[in-house]
Amino acid sequence: MKVAMYLYDSLLSLLDFPLRIWNLLLREVGFKKVFSTDSTVSDSESTDYSSFVKLVSTNDRAFKTFRRNFYYRQILEHVNYQLGLKYFNLLSEQSKRTLIKNREIVALSKIGAPRRYFFPKLGLISPTVIRYQYVSQELKRLFGDSFGTSVVEIGVGFGGQLVVLARNFRIFSYAIFDLPQVINLTHKVVVASGESEKIIKDCDINEPFIENCELVISNYAFSELPKEIQSGYIEGVLKNARRGYLIMNSGRTDFSGRSSGKYSLDELRLLLPKFEVLPESPLTGPDNYVIVWGHQS
Repeated sequence: MKVAMYLYDSLLSLLDFPLRIWNLLLREVGFKKVFSTDSTVSDSESTDYSSFVKLVSTNDRAFKTFRRNFYYRQILEHVNYQLGLKYFNLLSEQSKRTLIKNREIVALSKIGAPRRYFFPKLGLISPTVIRYQYVSQELKRLFGDSFGTSVVEIGVGFGGQLVVLARNFRIFSYAIFDLPQVINLTHKVVVASGESEKIIKDCDINEPFIENCELVISNYAFSELPKEIQSGYIEGVLKNARRGYLIMNSGRTDFSGRSSGKYSLDELRLLLPKFEVLPESPLTGPDNYVIVWGHQS
């Protein structure tokens, strides 16, 4: 059965390639289904992703396979086997052991029926979960073990990063900013994984504010917000964070067309706490980089 699933998912991975080419063509003509050219809404709000997540958060049948849905995978769950292998090769042996020994993370790799592939020492696993573990490893490298008393995530997806970080660090408060239906889905995923909801603090995206926090993170989401909304997060959240880790896909270059209507890197240098720019590794997009502050030298 495992071999059959692996062959099936590997075939789907091959089919991903022409789909990615088609998406690039759609982006060239500015087709709104793929990403936002509207300067007043985020990329995810302008697509069918938003309405699909609303369905998934309330419909158990849709929830069972939501991570294979076409519209969902335009925004999330698009880490294929080849990219997953790059993240895998960057994991330490300890990180790999954590992946296979932690039941909540193992469960996360199955929730929503994502595409799973065979990786050495890990077995069948979602490459998206491998990426979450890699981000966790990066946070430990940059900030050590004790940053996690209070964490804020801008753009929580389905809560995968939350679950992985809660398993790897001692976190007492995890505030999440996202669309209401996404927050509802996150709670559903966290419960299904076996992780406790008690640490989660739901936040209003229309009034982004956190008095203070140990760490703010964002996996691309902040960089996909229009400038007007970015400004609210800068003033209400980012400036109040002792540490920051933002994976960005806009603001420095504009090969993908995402930087229009967003803050430039030079502007962010004047608005955010003093930060360092790191390369994204592995590089997943031509405009990508990482903003970090409050880290260990």
